[in-house]
Order: sequence, then C-alpha cells, then structure tokens
Amino acid sequence: MNKIGLSILTLSMLVLASCSDFLDINEDPNNPREATLSFVLPSVQVNMAGALGAATGGLGNFTSLYIHHTVQRGTQQNDYAFQGDDFGVSTPWRLLNTFALNDLEQMLVQAEELQAGPYLGVGKIMKAYMYSIMVDMWGDVPF
Repeated sequence: MNKIGLSILTLSMLVLASCSDFLDINEDPNNPREATLSFVLPSVQVNMAGALGAATGGLGNFTSLYIHHTVQRGTQQNDYAFQGDDFGVSTPWRLLNTFALNDLEQMLVQAEELQAGPYLGVGKIMKAYMYSIMVDMWGDVPF
C-alpha cells in the first residue's frame, strides 16, 4: 500500500510540474494590456474636442445654442430664460480632467519610455493647451 501511495504521489507531482503554462490560459494575445500611442492620442483629442466644442455639455454648447436660436422668437434662449440645469458645467471638467488629461499623462509616460519624440511633443503642447483652457474657465486647478 505504501508503494502505491508513493507512486501516486510521485506521478501526481510529475503531472503538476509538467503543466507550467496551464495558468497562462487567461492571457489573450489579441487583447493587449496596454494601449499603443497611436490609439491613446485620438482618444485624448476626441475628449478634448468634446469638452471644448458644442457636443453635449461642451463649453461651446451655450454659445452655439444661443446663436442657433436667435432667429426664433419666444424660445427659452431668446428670452434669456435658461434654467440652472440646462448646461452641465461638470461635463467639460470631466472630459478634460478625468479622461483627456489622464490618457495624456499615460501617453506622455509611454512616449518617454519609447523615445517617441513626435508623440511627446504633441502631448506636451496639448497638455499646456488644456491646462490654459481649464485655468481660463475655472481659475486655479489642481496640477
């Protein structure tokens, strides 16, 4: 009985030791863990454009709506009868600070590691521009 138990133990240890890549089954080679620079930069640009443009909640939303409705009479915009919740002031902040600047910081670190000069230059210019817009809009912002 002792020899059978010892042989089963030895056989099971050999089987378990031979399966070193069994735990690698959850690694998907088609789903990278880190985005490349060419994917991060467009994301930053889209979030920045959404925050500054006339997209939903963008900084240009108020102006574009007012100009669009100047030819109509009796509208809320023409009567200056805006409500406090007509324009979300947190949306541009969220798009710039939470999404664009976080992605931009990730891109700058990755570009510096890879010595990707064009991405590093574009990233630094965009970062300075976004901070200048944020300071103009909200005053002192965390850096």
